[in-house]
Amino acid sequence: MVKDDNTSRYYRRREAQERALAGKALDTQIRKIHLELAEGYAAKAQESRSSWEPRSHLRTVPNS
Repeated sequence: MVKDDNTSRYYRRREAQERALAGKALDTQIRKIHLELAEGYAAKAQESRSSWEPRSHLRTVPNS
């Protein structure tokens, strides 16, 4: 679970970095590339996060 949380944070950090670079890019093609990379990192962060989030449909069974 910690590994997945760290993975999600890594992807979110990379997404933010790519968005910042896109904001600084003077060339529209370079800006587009950075935004595409940011979207890819955002998707990976979501995938990573959803793989370890608690499932609401799973019930816990009390210890006897």
